[in-house]
Amino acid sequence: MKKRLLSGLLAVLLLIPTLGLFSGCSSQSDLTYDLAGEPATLDPQSANDPYAFTVINEIFEGLTKVQEDGSIGLGVAESYRVSDDQLTYTFTLRDGLHWSNGYSCTANDFVFAFQRLLNPRTKSQTAHNFYCIKNATAVAEGTLEVDQLGVYANSDTELVIELESPNAFLLELLSTAPAMPCNEQFFNETRGEYGLKGAALISNSAYQADRWIVGSYIKLIPNQRYHDQDQIHLNSMVFWLCYSDTPAEGESQSEILTRFYDGDSVAYTCSGKPDEGLFDSSYTLTTHDNTVWGLTFNQRSTDSVKQQILNNQDFRLAIANCFDRSRYQDLLPEYLTVTDTIIPPGVSIDGSSYRDQAGDMTVYGLNSDSAKSHYQAMLNTTGVQQVTGLSVLIAENDSVNNEQYFGYLSQVIQRELNLFLTVETVDQSEFDSRLASGNYDLAIVSLEADFDHPISILEDFQTGSAENNTGYSDSTLDSYLDQLYRGSDGEAGLCRLAEQHLLDSGIFLPLYYQTSYLAVNKSVSGVFLNPQNGAVDFRYARF
Repeated sequence: MKKRLLSGLLAVLLLIPTLGLFSGCSSQSDLTYDLAGEPATLDPQSANDPYAFTVINEIFEGLTKVQEDGSIGLGVAESYRVSDDQLTYTFTLRDGLHWSNGYSCTANDFVFAFQRLLNPRTKSQTAHNFYCIKNATAVAEGTLEVDQLGVYANSDTELVIELESPNAFLLELLSTAPAMPCNEQFFNETRGEYGLKGAALISNSAYQADRWIVGSYIKLIPNQRYHDQDQIHLNSMVFWLCYSDTPAEGESQSEILTRFYDGDSVAYTCSGKPDEGLFDSSYTLTTHDNTVWGLTFNQRSTDSVKQQILNNQDFRLAIANCFDRSRYQDLLPEYLTVTDTIIPPGVSIDGSSYRDQAGDMTVYGLNSDSAKSHYQAMLNTTGVQQVTGLSVLIAENDSVNNEQYFGYLSQVIQRELNLFLTVETVDQSEFDSRLASGNYDLAIVSLEADFDHPISILEDFQTGSAENNTGYSDSTLDSYLDQLYRGSDGEAGLCRLAEQHLLDSGIFLPLYYQTSYLAVNKSVSGVFLNPQNGAVDFRYARF
């Protein structure tokens, strides 16, 4: 078995400024940062927003963790071994681990955490990432009891994780929030309030929750029981929750941006148009191309005629060959970049850009003859005389005017194929609901990586994946993904084959990459930004 500590999950080191605890620069060891929203919960097994992940990064440590250089290293585990068939991981935990309240932190805390994560009563939105664990799917579906899950403790310091099939990315997954430990005794003592207030949290990482004033701030202080005291460099962290990132009427910038410029917050992030002030030499502005937008086709329509059309590869390729991206290319703002490939350039393999490793690919753009040929082939195959009644679902978005940009493409589609696609714009909540339920024909969606590897986007099209909102199923793609999960050599080549297969299928037609930005001061080191999920990690921060 090739054992490796996978790199690249949080591959960007960032510098952050010196700030006081509640105002100005009163201390060289107190750090403040404005969160654009309040965490719904700090329960790692239930959390599903970047605000929560930012705080969870600081107060929980898993079997593995993100190291200061961005690679994946060992956390509370001091070693691990893998069986020859790659289905059993045995972790040895460090001796003498404790929670911040004095309770021992043992292998059983990970057993309880995974049982909670996969328990259908938890209703975790991130549980599907761990369906690779033995019996996980059955437990999550309620057909097996949680004690049948393939996670068990041989002793306080030895944890075993059994898999349904090999997963070369398990070490990365074990560093993420859902895989954080949970002490059963303390969980029961909180009486249903675990993760919902400061008093209902304990820490096994470098910092612990001191207080959480809802609507105001979350304050963290050093955890004196953390196993590596040399990693603690701050007196406190304060995450402010009471400031808006939306400019008030008549204002050109938000409260959070103003506070950043005034030195009251350590960093500022945005995924839309960056303010000109962020380019000032006082700040380091880092860009991350981590999102791709594209047109996708519903493969599970309940309308029999629509299903024949949307599930037909020739129909999808007919649309692909109408994609004259030059129609909107010059209209895109600086944070959108036209593309005809799927995996964004910010995604890497072993620290190197995947796009550079993949090289040139066969892509689809405006080709009138091919468009008409594929369209006629679809008509011949399905027996449909004329395609009518199809609509494109688009979510309202202040930063990305998908409706306008697609409007230029729909004109080409109408011209080349005599096909009119209605555009239906809805709010984000309705969009998410209809996408999940399959209540749409075509939709413009964005794809982001859960971790820094192409497979984190490619698996969104895997048969049966919880993230597969299209219902697409293809055995060839599944085979490529299975080889990647097994840790087969030639990762970049396998990812390239999988991406090319998706492009050839026409299931996702790429439109543009979206860039996100992080502006920081230059006085503090050891802070990471995860460009895939937007979570900032301050655990190594030092002045």
